[in-house]
Amino acid sequence: MAVSVAALSRKSSINTIQFRGKVQGHSAMILIDSGSSHTFVSRSFAAKLSGQSPLSQPLTVKIADGQLIQCDSEILQLN
Repeated sequence: MAVSVAALSRKSSINTIQFRGKVQGHSAMILIDSGSSHTFVSRSFAAKLSGQSPLSQPLTVKIADGQLIQCDSEILQLN
């Protein structure tokens, strides 16, 4: 799994679209990035959302600077 540089820096690139929106009624800056493998939110934003469930096995994600981080939960059916 990998998160692109654009996703980390919150800057647009040729493969991204950025806009303001709402997730479960909470304002969010949303970045659509064709270079990222999955959709991720920060822990602080995830804490505001309902529907979190632990992953049966944590997912290791490599971010743009080469650092590895653990993703240990998922939020299904965001709207």
